[in-house]
Amino acid sequence: SDNAERIWNFFIAKGWQPWVIAGIIGNMQAESGLQPMRYQSTPSGQETTSLSVLSRTATGGPAWGIVQWDPPTKIIQTSRDAGISHETIDTLEYQLQFLFEQLTGAGLGGRVSNEKSAGDQVLATTNVEQAALVFAQKYERCKLCGNISHIQPRINFAVDILNRFGSQ
Repeated sequence: SDNAERIWNFFIAKGWQPWVIAGIIGNMQAESGLQPMRYQSTPSGQETTSLSVLSRTATGGPAWGIVQWDPPTKIIQTSRDAGISHETIDTLEYQLQFLFEQLTGAGLGGRVSNEKSAGDQVLATTNVEQAALVFAQKYERCKLCGNISHIQPRINFAVDILNRFGSQ
């Protein structure tokens, strides 16, 4: 039931390096607290379904999901158009697969929002700090990613995850 471990195992099964996975998880912690049904600016533990997010506004409103897709229609409406149920979209496993497809430029996620360049850059990193920073800057594109005080918590969590599950 530990989402960090589930995310770790998902990417390990894909053959990704431990420091890359930890860097991604560090960012997910900062973005959603590792919660797939997290709607931007809601309290931790409060779940908002993809159906609810989609019904709030035509554009999907604030960010949503494990990596806080913005707009959330990137994952929600595209997945619905492909026949994926809201119940499936709300799951960690589905969101991880969609993210993986974005980062590899393959599958539904890659067709919708190809992030292969960001994926290639994070996969080319050689340590956890670099992986966390590159994922934040190239995939998340957070407004404050140039500010080390904003990035440091992502890096710290990534280091903790690497110490917990793997090594460099």
